[in-house]
Amino acid sequence: MYMKKRAMAAICAALMMISVPSFAASADNIENDAYTLSEAAYEMLLDYGIPADKLPSMPSRGYAKDMSYDVYCTSMDYSSEVITLTVSYIAGNIDYFEVLGGTVIGSSTTSGITTKTIQGTFYNTGKIMTIRYTRNTSSYTIPTPTVVSVKHGNTYCNTSDIEITGANSLGDVNESGGVDISDVMALTNFLVEAGTDNINTDNADVNSDGNVDGDDLTLLYQYIARINDHVWG
Repeated sequence: MYMKKRAMAAICAALMMISVPSFAASADNIENDAYTLSEAAYEMLLDYGIPADKLPSMPSRGYAKDMSYDVYCTSMDYSSEVITLTVSYIAGNIDYFEVLGGTVIGSSTTSGITTKTIQGTFYNTGKIMTIRYTRNTSSYTIPTPTVVSVKHGNTYCNTSDIEITGANSLGDVNESGGVDISDVMALTNFLVEAGTDNINTDNADVNSDGNVDGDDLTLLYQYIARINDHVWG
């Protein structure tokens, strides 16, 4: 019940920020073009005072462009020492680049290859940091940055021990290849039905906090509504 209240509070907050077109509702389902909201989700929205004609109906944001992946070094345990990570990618393929858990301290482009040096201090084991980036809107490929090196203090991680999980297409909850209102519907159903919908939970964790909850739903809705430029806010 707490999860339901948190999810609905989040979507209600998002819905109140914006005026949206109406669409017809039936007793069994709410249908918006090809998108269907489950009866349970519909009832929960009504319980929270959202009239049917105020439910979301918005154009697609197109293909999934906001990406995320985690970097690990399996042979190292991390304490409070400084971690230095070097990544590279083809210049022009990525429009935006940020790191959770670290700071970009250097960036250069040579012969069409951009290289970034990132530093941070880590107290956990396993994951070093999360990298989020936006691929160029003219590219339909997924340009995953290459991890060149990982250094813990003065010790380099063996190249064979560097692992990358992802890349996740943030916001593409139903794995359709795009991010649109159907992803909002799928995530709402997932939260209301306590995980019964088949969704990609990695893609649904748009704020990369390790949880899929109402916070992700709010950010996803705000992205669809063009309140945010990136699905993570």
